[in-house]
Amino acid sequence: MKRILLTVSILAMGCFTNLASAQTTDTTAPPPTAQNNFIATATSWFLSIDTTKAWPSNEIDFAVGGLWQNNVNWANYINVQKNIKAFAFNVEMDNAGVAGTIYRVQGGAGYRILNRGDLSMHVFLNGGYDRMGKCAFAEPQITLRKLMAHGAFMEISLNYDVMGKGAQPSAPGLRIGTGFTF
Repeated sequence: MKRILLTVSILAMGCFTNLASAQTTDTTAPPPTAQNNFIATATSWFLSIDTTKAWPSNEIDFAVGGLWQNNVNWANYINVQKNIKAFAFNVEMDNAGVAGTIYRVQGGAGYRILNRGDLSMHVFLNGGYDRMGKCAFAEPQITLRKLMAHGAFMEISLNYDVMGKGAQPSAPGLRIGTGFTF
């Protein structure tokens, strides 16, 4: 299962990189846009592996960032994660806006499927309570993190909320954030 998830993730990121960096040889076509160049550069940076850096095996990660989820326009989140070798446990709080209303609290467990150099990938199964939907939810999630310098990292995460009975329909989510590990 671990190899299947890793293979699917790498193939998806590779396809995304090829689509983002594809350039036409037609001289009548407009040059690539800054957005395409940014996406190609960011994808290339995120997927390159620097083997001079390494994630510690037992670390605590603290992350903050923005998220889009369940029809809430780019809210923010605070996440604390404890890693014990390949296993991880996390707690997260999401709120709408800066110092806004807390609309979700969740926690879960996961497994590190990739730990190579400065790149780390986890799969999680989280659960919690959504105040907007007034229901419990479950959330499978995949998180890709890249070390920068001195324990700081960038992360991108995809998830899918499965809402409890009587709530709004389930929806995919995207998180982009930064944090540090110690």
